Amino acid sequence: MLPLRLMLACALLCGCTRGRRVPLRVQVCGYLCSDHSDSSRASNDFTGIGCAESVRIRAVESYDPTQVAAQECIDLRNAGTQFQDLFNDVLRPAPGRPAPLADLPTIGRVAFEVALYPPLGPSPCTMGSPFVALGRSAIVDLAQPPDAIVVPLGCHEICDIQQSMVVSVWNLEDGQAAGSALPTGSTLVDIFPYEALTSTAGSCTMPHLTMPRSETRTFPATYIGGNRFMGAFGNDQGVYAGCLAVAIPGGVYTCVEPSSRQGFNVWVPSPTHIGELQQLAAANSAGVNGLLVVRVFDNMGGTPADAHVFFDSGSGNPAEADYVSGPVWSMLAGFATGVGTQGIAIFVDAPGGPYYVQRGGGDRVYFHAAGADDPSSIATYTLSLP
Repeated sequence: MLPLRLMLACALLCGCTRGRRVPLRVQVCGYLCSDHSDSSRASNDFTGIGCAESVRIRAVESYDPTQVAAQECIDLRNAGTQFQDLFNDVLRPAPGRPAPLADLPTIGRVAFEVALYPPLGPSPCTMGSPFVALGRSAIVDLAQPPDAIVVPLGCHEICDIQQSMVVSVWNLEDGQAAGSALPTGSTLVDIFPYEALTSTAGSCTMPHLTMPRSETRTFPATYIGGNRFMGAFGNDQGVYAGCLAVAIPGGVYTCVEPSSRQGFNVWVPSPTHIGELQQLAAANSAGVNGLLVVRVFDNMGGTPADAHVFFDSGSGNPAEADYVSGPVWSMLAGFATGVGTQGIAIFVDAPGGPYYVQRGGGDRVYFHAAGADDPSSIATYTLSLP
């Protein structure tokens, strides 16, 4: 488990021969965890993210956070690198040792980024692996660094690690059992709006983005055939999560929903509809994320033609989906028509986070989903109304 407080001393080298140590105060931010509304969550409350086994510390360029000025990976499983060695622990108070970024420039403007990795495999800080928590500081002038740098840490609660998955495959169109298994080469991925967790410029506030884009990261689970995956994965059920998805070769991602401890359901469009959706995705070249295709069923397995689907941006102005006009899914009927007889809603360049279905001004039924980080891709999600 994580300690109850993180204070990381990072060695920043100034322009002379002496080094100056500036602490990175990593604090859990309730506004960036769970439903993004918990102002009372303590900064030392690591519930849901306390399984981390490695930590990546980065200094990223202020003009482009994809440009890394310096970085360090700390494997918390090694002797001498336990949390109490690196961080102040209120249960066993200790000053902690600095974790220097050896190649940090002496001048320039950077932000400090801290990522925590869950126990998914043997290697620490595996490239492309999902994070269990992520945070980024305000911009820092390395020539005159402040006495303390706060990193508000946001949560991606995937600590409930499972080691195998059995998938039941259904047709997206009618909800009936599919006649074939998942194809060879299918993988298990995490689609999550990490951008929301780093959008606050170092302050513990609600995300500064109303339409956060998602990032697709891969779990180390291997498809062994027969709709079965072996290997570690986690499933965040928070309303601001994106989705755990099966990635099918050809740019199709189908969000999975648990049906039992090891069993999950996925819904796959027909080859004809995949081709039609790819025509829509081809017009999304300026986007960041791909299509999100939502199939809505009622509680009897029928199609509630009057259902409307929205993305809840938190701005008070939810974004409504487009809807298909008939059996050809490349032809859209536009806004406000409802899912119609096909039961299909489509978001182009789909953000990650909370969506909901509503019928006739009634109660909202929420779900979380996201488009993958490939503008030409297709992600699917299926919701059965209560």
